[in-house]
Amino acid sequence: MKNYEIKSEKKELKNENRRALIHELLAHFDNLQEFREAYPNIYNTAHRLGVFDDYNWLEKNYICLDTQELDDEVLVQFRDTNYYLNRKGECFNSKTGRKLQPVKNANDYYKWNLRIDGKNHQVYCQIAVWSSWVGEIPEGFEINHLDYDRSNNSLENLDVRSRQENMNYSMVRIKDAHRTISNNNIIEFKEYISTLDENTKVNYSYYQDKYNVSYNCLYGIATGRTWCDVE
Repeated sequence: MKNYEIKSEKKELKNENRRALIHELLAHFDNLQEFREAYPNIYNTAHRLGVFDDYNWLEKNYICLDTQELDDEVLVQFRDTNYYLNRKGECFNSKTGRKLQPVKNANDYYKWNLRIDGKNHQVYCQIAVWSSWVGEIPEGFEINHLDYDRSNNSLENLDVRSRQENMNYSMVRIKDAHRTISNNNIIEFKEYISTLDENTKVNYSYYQDKYNVSYNCLYGIATGRTWCDVE
C-alpha cells in the first residue's frame, strides 16, 4: 500500500510538472486553435491533464472579465457562461480565446451560435449585448438599432423600446444607407410577391443583395407601404 502511495505521488508530481510546462507553452499563443495546430500531441496531453479546465485565454490576453477597465478593453460575462462581450458588440469564448463570428438570418438580424450546458443555442447579438451590459429586457419591449444597421450591435447603438415604438422608429427613419430602389426593381419584386402562396415566406435576403436595399425597404413594398426612395 505504501509503495502504491509513493508511485501515486510521483505520478501526480510528474503531471504537475507537465502542466507547468504546458502553461509556459500556452503563453506564446493567442488562442486554443493556434496551440492545437502547432502541438497536436501536446494538446491531447493537456486536454487529458485538464489544463484547459481552468485556463482562461481572455485573462491571459490581458482582457478584463468584469466591469473594471484594463487596456481600454472591458468584457462582461453573458449569463454565467464562458462567453464574454465588449461594448463594441463582439463576443469571445474564454475557453478558446477566439472571437465568435455572427451569422445573419433572413431578416438581417445577427446571431451567435453558443455552446451552453452541452447544447447549441442561437442567441441574437443585440439581446446578448444588452442583457449582459444593461440587464434583461422587460417583457413587451424590443432592442432597437439607432443607426438602422442591424450588424452594428455596439452598446451605444442599442436602446430598448416597445414593439410599436420600434416599428415607428423604422418607418420614419431618414438615415438608411440603402433606401433607394429603381421602379423596374419594384415591379420585378411585386411580380415575385404575386407568385407566392400564403404558406411561402418571402426571400427578402436574396432581393436585398440583388437590389442593394434594406429589409425594411422591401418589407414596405411587400405590404403596400413605401419606406424607401424611388429612382
